[in-house]
Amino acid sequence: MPAVNAVLGRVGFARIVAAALPRPDPRCAQAPAAVIGVLVRNLAAGRQPLYGLADWAAGYEPAQLGLAPGQAALCNDDRAGRALDALFEADRASMMTALTLAAVRGYQVSAGELHNDSTSLALYGAYRPAGGAARDGGAAAGGDAGGFGRLVDALAEGKVEVAVLGRKFHAAVALAS
Repeated sequence: MPAVNAVLGRVGFARIVAAALPRPDPRCAQAPAAVIGVLVRNLAAGRQPLYGLADWAAGYEPAQLGLAPGQAALCNDDRAGRALDALFEADRASMMTALTLAAVRGYQVSAGELHNDSTSLALYGAYRPAGGAARDGGAAAGGDAGGFGRLVDALAEGKVEVAVLGRKFHAAVALAS
């Protein structure tokens, strides 16, 4: 965990994530940013399922996970789910940009040596509704805005339209069975 913490500390991970997430409810026993920090450490060092997060965290000194004493037991799957919901609602693009810039500065990476690909795909067509509900006036995950499910549907139909830098391209796709 010391190596993971060195990287997270050098880029200011906790500060950047806390700034990107909505302010936690004062009644929360654990800030969502702290839970996201535990999840990142879990992915880097243990990769335990969410339902086993508290047991995994109990094997570490709380400070090694960015927690106060006694907080490891609070890292349950419900709390992790709420933290991930908060992360979903955050401006993740700005957060990733801040983390990338912090890594470039913290590790003195030359921009000539780094490729930070921010390409996105937009899928267009008549697709079945995904059934997602709008949240806070924005598009829903899996809603009509597109996404992986729509790509799978398009691939299954054998056709894909991709927009890159505003230009549309059509592709016929054959799936191997």
